[in-house]
Amino acid sequence: MSLPHRLATLVALPLLLMAAPGLHAAVLCADTGLELRDALQAASQNGSDNEIRVTVGVKHYQQEGTSAVWSYSTGDARDLTLSGGWGPGCASQSQDPRLTRLSGGTFGTTLAFLTHSSSSAAITVRNLTLEYGRGRQYLEGAGLDVQASQFATPLVLVEQVVVRYNDEVEGAVDGAAVAVRVVQSASGIYTLRNLLVEDNLTRGLWLSLKPNAVAYLNNSTFVGNNTAVANVDTVAVEGSGGTVWIANNLMHDNGGSTDLDLESGPVTFLRNNHLQVLSGSPGSNLGMSSGDPMLTQGPDGWRRPRRESPLCDTGHAAPAGGSGGLDLGGGPRVLARVDRGALESDCDTLFRAGFQS
Repeated sequence: MSLPHRLATLVALPLLLMAAPGLHAAVLCADTGLELRDALQAASQNGSDNEIRVTVGVKHYQQEGTSAVWSYSTGDARDLTLSGGWGPGCASQSQDPRLTRLSGGTFGTTLAFLTHSSSSAAITVRNLTLEYGRGRQYLEGAGLDVQASQFATPLVLVEQVVVRYNDEVEGAVDGAAVAVRVVQSASGIYTLRNLLVEDNLTRGLWLSLKPNAVAYLNNSTFVGNNTAVANVDTVAVEGSGGTVWIANNLMHDNGGSTDLDLESGPVTFLRNNHLQVLSGSPGSNLGMSSGDPMLTQGPDGWRRPRRESPLCDTGHAAPAGGSGGLDLGGGPRVLARVDRGALESDCDTLFRAGFQS
């Protein structure tokens, strides 16, 4: 579809649309929660690839009676990139996910994606905070919910995202909801990296795969997640098949009985993770550590590894699925050698972008 045709289709929307230089994609700028809802709806209907840029600030949208406050669904190959941190007019971007906060407002899942039919879409989500969502169903993602159904084979990338302060709806089964859910009934590739999943009154992540699917969970931090019941896992991997690579993650100080639970189905390979309790049998497990991660908070508000931390410079240098070019805070992912967890420290000089310990 030509750009003029797209403009004619979207002219009634209360948001800014521009041409991406050198690309055949619509770029939509959302400044409010309502504009974000409209942009996601337009992207699912306009027949083109789309980039949605969300400006700095806290975004709200009251969507009572639905399962998700903001949602996107596609059954074809249209690609979508959704990112935050944008200034006025969406002309410049700050790489700090805390600056753009999508608040679920206790109405349902904060942000949800569904690929269906034979969709092979590439969906990228980065540089956002997803907070105050509520899981309504068993093992539903309260902050972020990603589903692939029928014969969909999406390419999903979620990076530099904070998921925090999410809960389950009143009356739900205790321990049922999760902060992030990725579940599929077909195939696809799912990459989650440089995430901070913290202070949720839910489980952290539930990953459910079918045969031929591949998932990567790299350089992410799960901390302070608690449910009303103690005998649940923080991160769970299950399904009927598929392959999962989990590398360079930190799982610490969560309220469940297990940090990482590997159930039957997918073959899971672990590399250089720092966690306390592992349940299940991985395909292999190399370089795992446990104990106090020795974090300290800098003036930028991020908690990073101290020099003596077991996370410092001990990550896998080239994990399957990659570590990304930037850490959660928008700094270089590798300074000397890659750290474990979502945030990198300069463990040799203890000085980085104003951070010192």
